Amino acid sequence: ILLGKGEHNQFFEGLVDRVEIWDTRPSDADLLAWAQEEIDPSRAGLYAAWNLDEQTGATVTDEVSGWTGSITGGAWSAECAVAAAEECTTSKSTLDLDGTGYAETTIGSADVVGATELTISAWVNPDVSCSSRNCGVFGDSVSNGAQVHFNLENGGVSFGVYDDTVGWQAGFTCSVDFGRWQHLAVVVNGSGRTWVVRASTVTMVPASMRLEVPKP
Repeated sequence: ILLGKGEHNQFFEGLVDRVEIWDTRPSDADLLAWAQEEIDPSRAGLYAAWNLDEQTGATVTDEVSGWTGSITGGAWSAECAVAAAEECTTSKSTLDLDGTGYAETTIGSADVVGATELTISAWVNPDVSCSSRNCGVFGDSVSNGAQVHFNLENGGVSFGVYDDTVGWQAGFTCSVDFGRWQHLAVVVNGSGRTWVVRASTVTMVPASMRLEVPKP
């Protein structure tokens, strides 16, 4: 799985921080509250979390399950994503991507696609260039097998899951801001999809959003 690169080489441009994967569905209140706090690896259901506080070097570290990653073409920024004091100390950093860089982790989509509940969240500060093209926040490097993608697309957010031959994808047309930090998340379970954008939640039932598509 890649941080900062989606399907079809859709690179993210801007700053990324605090990418988390859950194999459960946190409550809306917990998801929003925890987004303002330090990552706690002991929280039930937290499957992987990249705090992106390394500051130097070419490695990103998952604080939960040990899924490390290597950075290609990215840099570190001292800019802070979250205003809370524990997130804005001199020991913090965020990943700065220029539209060609990304971090490739050792976790694969097959490790998360089978979950009956799945939550992916991240803090992003997208460049204005992402308002006119697709920018991948989270994606996969493989062309065969299971795939997951989470993108900024046409000013909104899209999410998709594929198996070997077919999958589904969904989009939420929302007002993503460019040039400022915001928290984005998607929650997938049997009853629908919940999008969390800048502390607002929208739930969509499968009948209204599920689009079956051939695998690209």
